Amino acid sequence: MTSTISVAHRGRNERRDNCVRSVKRERSVNHEANDAELLTAALSGDAAAWELMVARHTPYLRSLAAGYRIGDEGRDAVQTTFLRLFERGRSIRDPRALKGWLRTTLHHECLAVIRRRSRETSIPEPQSWEDLLPPSEAVSEQRLVREEEAGMVRDAVASLPERQQLLITLLQDPDEPGYRDIGDRLGIPIGSIGPTRQRTLRRLRGILAPQGLGQCA
Repeated sequence: MTSTISVAHRGRNERRDNCVRSVKRERSVNHEANDAELLTAALSGDAAAWELMVARHTPYLRSLAAGYRIGDEGRDAVQTTFLRLFERGRSIRDPRALKGWLRTTLHHECLAVIRRRSRETSIPEPQSWEDLLPPSEAVSEQRLVREEEAGMVRDAVASLPERQQLLITLLQDPDEPGYRDIGDRLGIPIGSIGPTRQRTLRRLRGILAPQGLGQCA
């Protein structure tokens, strides 16, 4: 297991190093530049801007990662966050929101570590009934993962068009009488509810899949 993790770490480090080498070095960079200016310059190939941006935000991200209590993998999560920035930075609509984007991405990377650990942890043979109780730290981590995943699903549903949001809500309501009443509420024929539901779920999976939650829809 240790060798597998080491190989994975080396792979991430190599990809990160390749990202840095792929940008061109410029002669100088304005150290007073704001995040939007740095991000624009870095994504245009300015290595000095990239290095300044990384140096500026690394302490903040490391302090956040420490709160997840995942040890050295917290530093790996920070490095992976910058790798994601290099890969997806052009998709950030408002470069002024860089700090929030980094915080959210790091959050997802740290939770991915926690989820992976929960899958990889072997369970020893219980010696007494007390051994059947999960460690309080494990329960806390599992609760954190569940709450985060639930929040991500809620955010994904909230991003759907209003009619699709209402359809999902009504279909999940155990007190909803049936398709006829749903059709009346939405103003669509009963025969359209099934296909509309499938389109809505496909759209929802498309939103959640990049976050590793496509199976939740």
